[in-house]
Amino acid sequence: MRKNFNLSASLGMGAIAACLAFAAPSFAEDQDISGAKQEMIQHFDERIADLNSAKSCIQAATDRESLKKCHSALHASHKEKHAAQKEKHQEKRKEKLAERIKKLEAERTKLEQ
Repeated sequence: MRKNFNLSASLGMGAIAACLAFAAPSFAEDQDISGAKQEMIQHFDERIADLNSAKSCIQAATDRESLKKCHSALHASHKEKHAAQKEKHQEKRKEKLAERIKKLEAERTKLEQ
């Protein structure tokens, strides 16, 4: 009976150590979230500015053609920003792939030695 207790205690300690090991990376991830939060807030602010501009345009409109121009301007602005964001995302993916390739090549040369 005592053997089982010691085994359970050692398993319990192992579980605690594993929890602590996994807890450390989450703290680092929380620190990395601040940059993402700032970027998201900036995008929301830009979108709000675009909507306020469209709102002012609509309020100043006097006929249906003016309303169409306001809508087209908002749509064009959104499309332009979306294209820029897509390009930025693709550049990040290229950088990550280049880093991964470099890491894999380093591992391969290490294994070959």
